[in-house]
Amino acid sequence: MALVTVELPDALRDRLVVAAREQHVSEAELIRISLEERLRAPQPSGPSGYELVRPWVGCVASGVGDLASNPEHLAGLGR
Repeated sequence: MALVTVELPDALRDRLVVAAREQHVSEAELIRISLEERLRAPQPSGPSGYELVRPWVGCVASGVGDLASNPEHLAGLGR
């Protein structure tokens, strides 16, 4: 078996420790299980959502050149 070293963000490491404890397996075993599941999952094939709509991106003009960048146009959004 090969030894692989990875760096994890602290928050992810904390989640790994808790999950391994809850599942009563070692951290290494949980990593192996997770990798097996991820690598077994089918990889997406075919065009992405962007590629499907690419012919229509930018085909409609609002008439307002700074619609997405001017704070006046963005007032009240996201509330």
